[in-house]
Amino acid sequence: MAGISSAMNLLDKDLEVFILESGNHIGGRMYSLDKPFGQWTIDNGQHVMMGAYHNFLELLDRLGTRHNLNFIDPLRVPFISPGGTMDLLMAKSGMGKLGIFAGIIKMKHLSIRSKILILIPLMRILLGLHPAQSASALDFLKSSLQSKELITRFWEPVIYATLNSAPADCAAELIFSVMKKAFLGSPADSSLIIPAVPLSSLLAPIETYLNDRGGKILFNSRVANVIIKDKKVEALMTENGSLIEADAFIFAIPPDNLLKIIPEDISKIHPFTNLSVYSYSSIISAYFIFDKELTSESFLAIINSDIQWIFNCNKLMKTGTQGQNYLYTVTISGANKFRELSNVEISVLILSELMKIFPAAGRLKPLKSKIIFNRKATVHLNSETMMIRHKSDTAIDNMFLAGDWTKSALPATLESAAISGKHSASLLFDYIKSKP
Repeated sequence: MAGISSAMNLLDKDLEVFILESGNHIGGRMYSLDKPFGQWTIDNGQHVMMGAYHNFLELLDRLGTRHNLNFIDPLRVPFISPGGTMDLLMAKSGMGKLGIFAGIIKMKHLSIRSKILILIPLMRILLGLHPAQSASALDFLKSSLQSKELITRFWEPVIYATLNSAPADCAAELIFSVMKKAFLGSPADSSLIIPAVPLSSLLAPIETYLNDRGGKILFNSRVANVIIKDKKVEALMTENGSLIEADAFIFAIPPDNLLKIIPEDISKIHPFTNLSVYSYSSIISAYFIFDKELTSESFLAIINSDIQWIFNCNKLMKTGTQGQNYLYTVTISGANKFRELSNVEISVLILSELMKIFPAAGRLKPLKSKIIFNRKATVHLNSETMMIRHKSDTAIDNMFLAGDWTKSALPATLESAAISGKHSASLLFDYIKSKP
């Protein structure tokens, strides 16, 4: 997504733009699988966005695909626990910034004490009282006197969905930024956004968009080496032997991939020395087709379970809702602890959790299933990696970085990718203008 953002912003400045794409699709992790899954097209992973994703939504506006999104506005999040106990967060419309808090007050299974305590972190954000740089999200919540009940029933689903980590494993500054944008922004900023079409359909117009403006995408053009001389990138060598020359370059790839293609001597100078420090958080997206409906809700946040979200594709998607079968997506964020399990074992684990959550459904036997384990879904942004998060400019004059892992106050999301692309494009344009 960062590469698309960079390209679109550079084309606005009337520069000639080429995108080198390593595979046969564009959009990074935001793509759909080529092979149909029953009557559906499924994605590389379920994506959930927020109304505060202004930069990402702007890109979709320009591609003309924003209408293919479900906007949950005002915010409405149903929660469910093992045993089938339900709760509901429904933001009160017409109350501005107080709408979410009014919704929290009405939640049935939060104690009055917890409902009062949730004001503390919101007041800290409103007053700009940032957490310590070394603090984890859990540290921030505990220092804000959040009860165990509140952390389990409210904060954990929020943090897993937005930061792809457990509260103890991610930087407090990130949840502070997310809460500020979502809870203290406009009411529309707090809305959830879920695609109503396969992800690739959202980006389908990009090739035409680029071609119409003089840009070009070169698919299946994986870079093997970056040729650098006298603090300048001279060219890129692809795996098929092509030499790509340009005045300036934006590298919108993960840090470990970047480390593989830059010269060894360059990897030993700042800021490239820190590329090896990053680790990754995994996400599991499990797709199941059942012959029975588990829930009439479009989606559910799960409490006290190894799984965090369930999405009812029959309700959410514009296509693939015919017939008597039901497609559900189940997600597990921060899934590194399951890396040693086979897909069969993961499937069994998830089905066991689903039967606890929906006891009335009886024994669940899917007609079809697929497990997608994205082991490098996002960079793991704890307090240590936040402090070395890379800026877009580098020690190489005409080399710039973009991606959701680069420096920002946001977690690794589609929005931070779009922002980084815009920023790196601005830096590249300034560099081009400065040339004699």
